[in-house]
Amino acid sequence: MALVQGTLTPSPDGTITAFTIPAALKSGSEQIFRNGIAQYVRPSGTPVVGEITIVGTLVTFPASPLAPKTGDKLVFYGDTV
Repeated sequence: MALVQGTLTPSPDGTITAFTIPAALKSGSEQIFRNGIAQYVRPSGTPVVGEITIVGTLVTFPASPLAPKTGDKLVFYGDTV
């Protein structure tokens, strides 16, 4: 396993809520940062409205007005599987 980091895709535009990590990360090792601020990621289970979830390589943010805006920088860190 190795620690990896990168940028989520596609680029935020204020309406997109689903983003992709390019490769699967070890469950529980994922960290998501929005403009340098760590975001709470819901552990596996039933998501709560307003929380970020990760399933496989799909990262889902809450809907607008909480969706990442144009210019927001979304970065992930985690261990490879």
